[in-house]
Amino acid sequence: MTYRLKKELRPKLKKPLGRLYEDGEKSVKEVLDEKGSSKLATVGDVTTHNLLKQDVNPDLAIVDGRVMRKEASEDIKKTIGSWEHSVIAVENPAGHITSELIDAVKEGLDSDSPTLISVDGEEDLAVLPVALYAPEGYIVLYGQPKEGLVSVRVDSDCKNKVKSFMNLMEEI
Repeated sequence: MTYRLKKELRPKLKKPLGRLYEDGEKSVKEVLDEKGSSKLATVGDVTTHNLLKQDVNPDLAIVDGRVMRKEASEDIKKTIGSWEHSVIAVENPAGHITSELIDAVKEGLDSDSPTLISVDGEEDLAVLPVALYAPEGYIVLYGQPKEGLVSVRVDSDCKNKVKSFMNLMEEI
């Protein structure tokens, strides 16, 4: 099953799913210290890069090699490439959540070793299946364009919100 984003859902998804830390407000380490120890997922090249640069290794990272629809810098690619992880490659068009992406997210969450999901297409909506399928207590970090870093602690409220978003998407 593939989900396609409907135009009327876009404004809802532009609002942070969790707490927004404005650029420069806190370091990623400070954000994580506030949250306590837990499993960690990142969505986005910049978020993943920034975490790795601060010597924080995510359990699951989802990237597409792009930043604001442009190719990621060599520094970002090098940092992510030098991190020790297994790789799952998937295709996921912009504005979609494919069954291939969902299966990769489930596999990555179940893995005992760090996993990178490399998306050919776009990873922007990947935060939804991560939040839906991650166990409660998992932390998901992703970038809010031109605003900062969003930190989501997965709990039942978060899962219910994600389910409602996905129910509003078109199933194709």
